[in-house]
Amino acid sequence: MRHAPALATDESVGVLPLRTSPSDAGMLLPKRTKLVLRLPASLAGHAATLSGKELDLGTSMLRLGASKPRAIQPHCTLHAHLVSTAEGEVEFIESISVRLDELGVAGKLICGLRGSMTAPGRTIQGYSLVIHDLKPDASLRLQYTDWAPTDDSDAAFSYPTRPSPTWTDGCAGFSLNGG
Repeated sequence: MRHAPALATDESVGVLPLRTSPSDAGMLLPKRTKLVLRLPASLAGHAATLSGKELDLGTSMLRLGASKPRAIQPHCTLHAHLVSTAEGEVEFIESISVRLDELGVAGKLICGLRGSMTAPGRTIQGYSLVIHDLKPDASLRLQYTDWAPTDDSDAAFSYPTRPSPTWTDGCAGFSLNGG
């Protein structure tokens, strides 16, 4: 985060996963790939400074396009690629259900396969999660709340399964152009 150090120190900032394809040449990104940051509106100016910057991804350089802040919108279905947990699937769903009850959120859960993600210095393991049949206020509450069920789990940022063009407030999306 040397290009925007203020974003590295704020725990409310998140980066949604990029969909990539492996190849012999390294990581492949579709031409219209967007890097989406979830952050408070107060940090949008810091995120905007990333426009035009080049990121070194090890085997590739990536140039970020212009930012386009968008408002968070309610959606009846939200998806988290990875919610970290050491629990088994049954215990995981039970702990998510308890946390949603504490938040006053009613919705139906679909637990995905166990997966992992490598982060600097650690591997994060957990499950993907879909929460559907949400009412608008519950959807917004989940998108704005740190809803991790336990202290040792991290809820990945939830987002609509079918993002609309007006999908993120206080969030900045960046178009990517590979270099």
